[in-house]
This record gives sequence, C-alpha cells and structure tokens, in this order.
Amino acid sequence: GHLAPLGFSSGQAAEDPEEAEFPEGQTLWEIPGTNPEERNNCVLMELQLPGDLQGSVFTSLLVRMLNPKVFEDLRTKQQLGYIVQLSNVEGRRFQKLRLLVQTEFEAPEVRARIERCWKRQLQWVLEEMDEAEFQRQKQGLGSLLAEAPKNLNEEFNRFWPEVTRRRYDFQRRQKRLELLRAAESQAFKDFVAKLDAAPRLFIEIHSLQRSKPLSEALQPSAVDRVWTGMEALQSFRSTAKWKATERIAAKL
Repeated sequence: GHLAPLGFSSGQAAEDPEEAEFPEGQTLWEIPGTNPEERNNCVLMELQLPGDLQGSVFTSLLVRMLNPKVFEDLRTKQQLGYIVQLSNVEGRRFQKLRLLVQTEFEAPEVRARIERCWKRQLQWVLEEMDEAEFQRQKQGLGSLLAEAPKNLNEEFNRFWPEVTRRRYDFQRRQKRLELLRAAESQAFKDFVAKLDAAPRLFIEIHSLQRSKPLSEALQPSAVDRVWTGMEALQSFRSTAKWKATERIAAKL
C-alpha cells in the first residue's frame, strides 16, 4: 500500500488551493467594531498584485524603501496612530501590498491621508529616487535574502509555506535573490508606475466610540463599491473569480 496525502483518504486527490481575485477598481469594506471599550479605528489599504517572482522581488524592494518614509509621514509627522506599517504578503496565487494604520481619528479622513501619502511616495520613487539609492536598497535586501538560516526552526519556517501553498518551489528564495541582483532601476520604476491600476481594497474597522476629528478635513477618493459588515464576505465568496495555485515540479 501507500500513504495517502494528509487529510485525504486513499484514492482521493487533493484539490489545489485557490485564491480569489479582488474586484477591479477600488472597494471599500466597512466593518463595525465589537469591543465597546476599544477607542481605535483601523484602516487598511491592500493592493492585490500578481504572484510572479519578478513582482515579488520588486514589491519586497518597494516595501523596504518606503516603510520608513510612510512611518515618518503618517506616524511621526501627522501622528495618526501608534501603529503604522507597510508590508507585503505572499499568497498562493497573488501577493498583497498592505498599508495599515490604527487610529483614534475618523476612519474616512485617515483613509484620505493614506491615499495622499501613498501617492507622494510613489511619486518620489518615479521622479526623485536616484541610481545610488536604488543600488543601496538592492544591496540591503540582497544581504537579507542571502543569509543562511541560523537554526533548524528558521529553515523549517522558510520551506513550510511552500508546502502549505502546495507550490513546492523550495528554490524560490534563491531565484528571488538572482532576480534582485539582475534588476535595473528603470524596470523597477516601470513596475511601480503600474501600481495605480492594481485592484485596491480599503478595510475600515470602526470603533463603537466616538472618533476624534482631524484639524484639516480631507475627502478620500471615490470608490467603485462599498461592502458593509461580515455579510459582505459571504456574498463576495459566492461571486468571486478563483485562481488555483501554480505548481512546479519539486526536486525530492
């Protein structure tokens, strides 16, 4: 006999995991809070991008460049909230670029400031970033990717996501490093210039308490659709386009 895949009986094939495409344009999802003692709102901007290797490299490089600048603008200068973070997350088929702010101020006004900040940062990359800065950031990210795992636990954490995604690309980190070393600044700027066209989801979690107004009221840009409450999730799941994971042949 043989060992059946974990969670499946003998003769039952495992289905490839799928990931839903965001709707085109901009979507706002408003969710009411549940804790009456919580004063903070949360505003998350999420861009859904293709999960290809080159895009993964450029997204990681962009986050490395802009996270300090976003923090300085939204946290240090505007003092919108204690938690301000720019990050990227690799999914099964897509990757997501996320900008998160936890704030006591009105969520729509904070969303407007997130949009303004993001536009300014992309403009800096396209118009002001020079070759020396690009090479410095490349070198920094390259050093991180080239680091050997310090222990067995760290090595496990690098490889296990490839199993859970059923992608089995255990050489992905090395491939990303090679693409990074070969990357040129103009190709990176071309990638950044296309980000405005990516599907964008804003999630606003609203405190049950009264939020503080900001001294300068800004209006966020218009959105293509508004979702309300957790019920919107079920509705989206039933109508979304789902994409299966792209596998590679694993060398075992």
